[in-house]
Amino acid sequence: IDIGIFSELNVMSKMPKIKGFNTFYRLSKRRFHGVGVYVGQHLASTTLRVPDQDEELEIVQLLLKHTTPNISVIGAYLDVESRLDQDKISRVWQKLVNKVDSAISRGEAVILMGDLNRPIQQPRPSFGTKLLLQWAESDTVSLLNDKNISTRLDPSSGRGSTLDLCLISNNLRGNV
Repeated sequence: IDIGIFSELNVMSKMPKIKGFNTFYRLSKRRFHGVGVYVGQHLASTTLRVPDQDEELEIVQLLLKHTTPNISVIGAYLDVESRLDQDKISRVWQKLVNKVDSAISRGEAVILMGDLNRPIQQPRPSFGTKLLLQWAESDTVSLLNDKNISTRLDPSSGRGSTLDLCLISNNLRGNV
């Protein structure tokens, strides 16, 4: 494993260390929030953290400089939609899209992974899921998930959902 992305950390002060990995993280005081990215030490000298101080956008963005093109890896956690109004969903979504678009405009490839809390398997998509699916149909990114393969099982109902998602910029599509 070269890179591992974790979300909903529920860690308040410091990420646990894993031998052989450097840690990059964005912690939160909110329960079941936070994003952590573990990067193998063999990549450390060519990995840069892209700073981000936006309180609404829970991401860790790294730039891998040993590839051509450079790859911007973004680990993300988005709030569950039922806790937000449409204005905030739209605003936070646009900030995330802008991060990806900015990296692509610099000539980078992008891998966006994390718990985006946008259930793509639902027959009637939510507002946020519609934004995601419209973006995935653009010429910018591709969604790698199969909506029929669950990434989470509800412990009480046993029903599956696909919330943990991976999108890549289309300049990587031929390599996946």
